[in-house]
Amino acid sequence: LTQTISAVLARSVGGKAVLAASMATGCALTWATPIVAGRLAELVSCQTLLGIVQGAAYPATLTLVAKWYTPRERASFLGFIIAGPYLGEALTFPLAALVMDSSSLGWPFVFYFLAIIGAVWLLLFLCLASSSPDTHPRISYAEQVMLRRALAPEVSKTHSRRCVVSEKPAACSNDADVRDAQSQERCLLQQEKGEEEGAATAAVV
Repeated sequence: LTQTISAVLARSVGGKAVLAASMATGCALTWATPIVAGRLAELVSCQTLLGIVQGAAYPATLTLVAKWYTPRERASFLGFIIAGPYLGEALTFPLAALVMDSSSLGWPFVFYFLAIIGAVWLLLFLCLASSSPDTHPRISYAEQVMLRRALAPEVSKTHSRRCVVSEKPAACSNDADVRDAQSQERCLLQQEKGEEEGAATAAVV
């Protein structure tokens, strides 16, 4: 149920927002776990809610993958995503034992430590990530065009209405109705031609 709801939200508000909210809530609940450990009802509620919010991670991540990776790249990257939780478990168990042995706080410090790691990751994610190439402030224009061309067939199937990057001058409208992959390709070629003509005019002037 959580994955279905989060998938719909990720498509409407962006994968970054959904994944960040899931991670932030997960960190808070992980930090709270030792605090409520002595009260069974609160502990069960805390862990149940933690499982619910973590269910949003996969759909949000897959939404980001669909926006940022070409079809040829996705298989390899999805392999890393699937392997990630297993690798995390393999590293967390011995790390937790090491933390408990070296800390005077005992087992509660394991949860605090993991929450801190998650918070650091979340901060980096918020600073560096973006829901799509269109909204990333540091992506090169060449990479944006490459991704748009690679994803053009998929964009046409979802009836996307954006064919160019709004920050760049274009020979066609940003809200052009892209009905198929050929229309989007033609739109991008028109944009590149317009930029070349603009550069030539500037050079003459």
